[in-house]
Amino acid sequence: MNNTLINAVVLRVGRENLRDVVEHGADCGFSGFVYYHETSAFYGRHKKTINQMAEELADDLGEEVLQMVAKFMCLDGQYSTVEVAKTMYGRRTQKEQNDLVQIDNALAWFALEEVARFVVEGQQ
Repeated sequence: MNNTLINAVVLRVGRENLRDVVEHGADCGFSGFVYYHETSAFYGRHKKTINQMAEELADDLGEEVLQMVAKFMCLDGQYSTVEVAKTMYGRRTQKEQNDLVQIDNALAWFALEEVARFVVEGQQ
C-alpha cells in the first residue's frame, strides 16, 4: 500500500473514522469524499496509484480492470468499459469530464475503502 495515498486518506477522513468506512462503505459520506469536486480532485491527484491498486485487485480476482471498475456498485452499470478507459487512461473532453465524473468518484471511493481496510486490518 502506498504511504502517500494512506496519508492523503487519513488526512481527509481522520484515522478515527477508518473503521466506519470499513463497516459502512464510502457512500455513507466521509469528509473530503462527499462532493464530486472533492472526489474528482482526489482521484486526479492520486490517479496513478489508484489505477495501480485497481489493476492489482483485478489481477488478483482474475478480472479485467476496466470490467471490474465498470461493475462497481456505485456506478450501477451506467458506464461502459470504454468510458472507464477514458477516465483511467485517456483524455476526456470537457463534456466527457462532466459526464464521467461519477467514475472519478467511484475510483476515489475505491481508494478510500481499500486504504481504510488496509489500516484497520493492520491495527488488529
